[in-house]
Amino acid sequence: MRKERLLAIVLLLASSVLGACSVAQNSAEGNGATPPPSVNTAQLSVTLSDAPPAGVSVLSFEVNITGALLQPVVGADVSLLPGGRPVEIEVKKLETEAAVLSTISAPAGTYKGLQLTLAQPALTVFNGGANDIGACRVNTTCQFKPAAAGPITYSAAPFPLTLVAGTPAGLKIDILLDQIIGADLSVTLNNPSDIGVTQLAAVPLTGSRGKLDDNEFAGMVTSVNAVSNTFMVQNANSGLTETIIAGANTKFEDFDEHGCGSNNFSCLSTSQLVEVETTLQSDGSLLAKEVKLEESRGAKSVEGTLVSVTGNPPAQFQMVVLDEEPDIAGLHLGDSLSVALAPTAAFDTNLGGLATPAGASFVGPADLIPGQDIQIEPGTIAPGPPISTSTSHVHLHTSQFTATVSAVNGSAITVTGLPAVFNLSTLTVQTSSATEFEGLLGPSGLANGSVISVRGLLFNTASGPIVVAAKIRDRHH
Repeated sequence: MRKERLLAIVLLLASSVLGACSVAQNSAEGNGATPPPSVNTAQLSVTLSDAPPAGVSVLSFEVNITGALLQPVVGADVSLLPGGRPVEIEVKKLETEAAVLSTISAPAGTYKGLQLTLAQPALTVFNGGANDIGACRVNTTCQFKPAAAGPITYSAAPFPLTLVAGTPAGLKIDILLDQIIGADLSVTLNNPSDIGVTQLAAVPLTGSRGKLDDNEFAGMVTSVNAVSNTFMVQNANSGLTETIIAGANTKFEDFDEHGCGSNNFSCLSTSQLVEVETTLQSDGSLLAKEVKLEESRGAKSVEGTLVSVTGNPPAQFQMVVLDEEPDIAGLHLGDSLSVALAPTAAFDTNLGGLATPAGASFVGPADLIPGQDIQIEPGTIAPGPPISTSTSHVHLHTSQFTATVSAVNGSAITVTGLPAVFNLSTLTVQTSSATEFEGLLGPSGLANGSVISVRGLLFNTASGPIVVAAKIRDRHH
């Protein structure tokens, strides 16, 4: 089993004292319309890193954070959860992006440790190895819902940690996959050795704010404020609602396909399902880089990883659910969903500035291959097993995976060690000027053996599957 991390929780903390003054700054791209949050708030985000045990694809890892407490040397514990409420997260989608959880404010002082409680883990895997693993047979998708005892109390370095009034600080909490998931796919979430904590460099709150990280937030638009150029989005799974700033450079996509040709802020309205790529500002506010309209008012959507297809061309496929908007009765994150294709089902994708490789398309059932991240408009959900539905619309999303570089040839990267669900020994990752790199300047910075996480569109071409990369993260950074 590879010694890798599965989940990293990044806590960005701004300490405060009673009577401290807040500082309002104009957004660098927000037209100065809305003052960002006080320096007494800070953002909590989640990222996923690295890979599961060899031969096994983690398709979904859902867990509830029911407690996250900073423990001061003197005084009451400080909750890092919004309103102290549990937060449900699906971490598989977070290999290349961070996801916003909350904004918090912590009193200045010295803290002796962190108490973290993780509950109701749900692990969905695809066993692509040579042997059965317990009850999980070869080439099958299996779901485990083990009990998790807790809480976990962590008091090693960087604790004791001192927060100074007006000075932001950061903590990265790594939940270690090799400690959590056993060789028999058992899950434990109750030992201090399950996590590691690292203190991050402080982020200045004065002057140019710059970018802390990119985040994705999907959900339903609950309000739009044209005066302040802000809108609110609620995620059905976590229950979290975020206020997001639309700046002068915010891109609006796919609204024209639903009747709003201007593709701008004026197209936003309540009850729309959107996916927003944001920049986390150092003052804790979220600035939208891109807003994609997923579905118009009243529609439902299910997003997940395509696991298998049936028929030639496929008339049916199986997917593992990673997101649903709004909450759909009878369907949960990590569930395996059998989908029947309507004879006239529409297929489409949003390239987002990426170029389609020669011979690639996503226009019909023959373009479906395992490993793709897809979004469907579901019909009636029929209870299982297996849980099933039908669809007349399939949209190709960007897949996220971690693999090892075996060769670099100009703008093309060959990777191995792919998740078993791909059923591929190697895969070509094509980069371009539209590809974002994190931790390196470009493909030339990669060496054979480098571990990277990739987000991109997976196409089936005559010469074999190829990924058009939107983002590549060097896992060593």
